[in-house]
Formats: sequence, C-alpha cells, structure tokens
Amino acid sequence: MKKAINYLPLLLLLILIVVRFTSDFNGLYGQDSHEYLRFAKRLMAFFQHGDSPGDYFWPVNYPLFSAFFALVLPDAVFAAQLVSMLSFVLLICYAAQLILLLNSLASPLQIRVYLFLTLFLSPFMFRASLLVMSDM
Repeated sequence: MKKAINYLPLLLLLILIVVRFTSDFNGLYGQDSHEYLRFAKRLMAFFQHGDSPGDYFWPVNYPLFSAFFALVLPDAVFAAQLVSMLSFVLLICYAAQLILLLNSLASPLQIRVYLFLTLFLSPFMFRASLLVMSDM
C-alpha cells in the first residue's frame, strides 16, 4: 500500500495530461497566456540561436521553465501547460507534507485523500492547472 501512495503524484499528473489531450484544450485563455507563450518562444530562440528575447514586463520564471520544457517537447503550448500541471501536483505534495508536519495524528493516506477531494477536484484549481498562466 505504501508504494501506491508514492505513485500518486504521477497518477495525478497523468490524469491532467489525459484530460488535456482528450478535451483538446490548449490552455490559451486570455491575452496574458498568449504573452507568456510568446515570451517562452522568444526565450527558446535565445537558447537555440542567441536572439535577444527583448523586454518583458512580468516575472520571467514561468516562461523560462516553459522554454526549458519546450526545448525537449515538440509543442511549446503543451510545455507551458506541463509547467502548470507540475506546479499543481507539487502544490498538492507540498501541502501533504505541511499537513503531516502540523498534524502528526493524520495518516499520509488520509491527507492525500483529503487533498485530492479538496484541491484536485476543486474546479478553480483544476482549471488553473490546465492554463498557460503563472497562476498555479
């Protein structure tokens, strides 16, 4: 049973990836997401050819990680969505560790079930995990 709990983050990530491809939702929702994608592509061009990415108003971490993933993955949009998905899964893992630290009476399984029901099935959190946005 303990090994199944260790694979839970991978299962959550797999669920998000399956939802992304079955719904065919590209995550580009609004002007900000297009700007994140544009700058991620400019950073990719900088990494590959040395072209200057230019000025950017927002914090650069989200497009930077998106560009790193896009260097490996063939689709820059999916790479940006993957950053959001991984952020969501890591948020759930971090919340589980924090709850376990603060409440030593709860079992890891109880904590993960609670977080699955409250975070993963939350419509706003689930939607944010599929967007090309730094909200997650």
